[in-house]
Amino acid sequence: MWEAYKKGFKTYLQLERSLSEHSVEAYLRDVDKLTQYIQLQSTPKTPADIQLNDLQHFLEWIGNLGMLATSQARIISGIKQFYKYCLTEQIVITDPSTLLEAPKTKRSLPDVLSFEEIESIIAQIDLSTPEGTRNKAIIETMYSCGLRVSEVINLTISHIYFDVEFIRVTGKGNKERLVPIGAPALRYIQLYMETIRKHLPIQKGFEDVLFLNRRGKSLSRIMIFYIIKDLVLKAGIQKNISPHTFRHSFATHLIEGGADLRGRNVFKENSELAPLGKVWRTGANASTKLKVTDEIDLAGNKLDSGTYAIFTIPGKKKWTIIINKDSKNWGTDYAQADDIFRFTVPAENMKETMETFTMQFTNIQPESCELHLMWGNVAVKVPIITHIVSRLNAQFEQALQADNVNPNLYFAAANFYYDIAKDYNKALTNVTKATENNPKAYYMFLLKAKVEKAIGDKASAKADAEKCMQLATEAKNDDYVRGANMLLKSL
Repeated sequence: MWEAYKKGFKTYLQLERSLSEHSVEAYLRDVDKLTQYIQLQSTPKTPADIQLNDLQHFLEWIGNLGMLATSQARIISGIKQFYKYCLTEQIVITDPSTLLEAPKTKRSLPDVLSFEEIESIIAQIDLSTPEGTRNKAIIETMYSCGLRVSEVINLTISHIYFDVEFIRVTGKGNKERLVPIGAPALRYIQLYMETIRKHLPIQKGFEDVLFLNRRGKSLSRIMIFYIIKDLVLKAGIQKNISPHTFRHSFATHLIEGGADLRGRNVFKENSELAPLGKVWRTGANASTKLKVTDEIDLAGNKLDSGTYAIFTIPGKKKWTIIINKDSKNWGTDYAQADDIFRFTVPAENMKETMETFTMQFTNIQPESCELHLMWGNVAVKVPIITHIVSRLNAQFEQALQADNVNPNLYFAAANFYYDIAKDYNKALTNVTKATENNPKAYYMFLLKAKVEKAIGDKASAKADAEKCMQLATEAKNDDYVRGANMLLKSL
């Protein structure tokens, strides 16, 4: 009776919420438990028939099964999400879970590893084995960047920027962020790539995934747990350690090693850290550097490629941002004569306190992003425009005019016009040529279906999604089978 509702809920979680497969499965298991309870009752009910007292009796039922309060709270969270979906789709008129209260759970502080314990764990890795070299790179990356398990196993090579020491991470809700990565972690990643990874039988669809198992496919979450549990056991550490412990330890050590704000004034008159109205090196030690590979606009100011120093003059309501050409300056010998340009941006108050000075790129779009500077309760945002779309468009236009066009170029162009330029007509022209040259390329037919859906041609989108599903099934690629199936359900 509930299967149709659960299928719709699954599609909602995948397409509307953009949740990971792991999270989707967890929510569906929560709803499965409710349906099991409903089926045991004398009168089966639909989602619209369920009342608050039914959910309260369900809560008593799972409690009698011996479930811990934390597990009960997790299930109730899933039930609330299900009814949120039902309201959105007008399956129900009112939400019976609104007043449903989860049992109170005791929240204990997570275990945190000391620097010495981190070093002891890393020391247990056997670097004489291929897996050891890989595991060293994994642990160094997790601790250096404070990543979640899902972020580690899905990290791609194309999202590692070795020259500027940043990685692009896709986190919860399919949101991307740029994260600094330490030189030691990058060094072990390069060692793994050059000595181990390139010798693996890399499977189709995993060419860009960084960390692979010996069969050439991505690692599972469970595998990361096993790796860490084994190392902790060998190190003789008597703490409850999981991969998430490294994330908590990263945050703790960041505060311990950075500029802790307790008892100190930031961005105030005569501040010991960053006084108002005076040139500040914008960080600690050497001046902060900005490396630009192509021409960009900073708050409307043109900046050519090169490496620059960033200085700032904090103010109560506005900050002056200074781009200086002396990138080798340690930060204490600032010379205004070396300024490229200056501009001002508003200073905003944050509700939460940022314990350490933080710089991060956010609101990342194909042709723009923002550089945020945050410390204490103050944040400033610097808008950046890249002009990458116009440059790539010109390059594709020129390449596509050649006499002998590589068939793969049509697919690359189609991806560009669909994902970035949003020129769906050009995307369709190029993906059509790509499929004509590669009639067995299921991934090309999926892109073609997406483009046709964007244009509004649902009939063609349906046909090409079905073609993708057929070819992907023959190629035994379950990921594209699922992708095509999801697209068909959305039509």
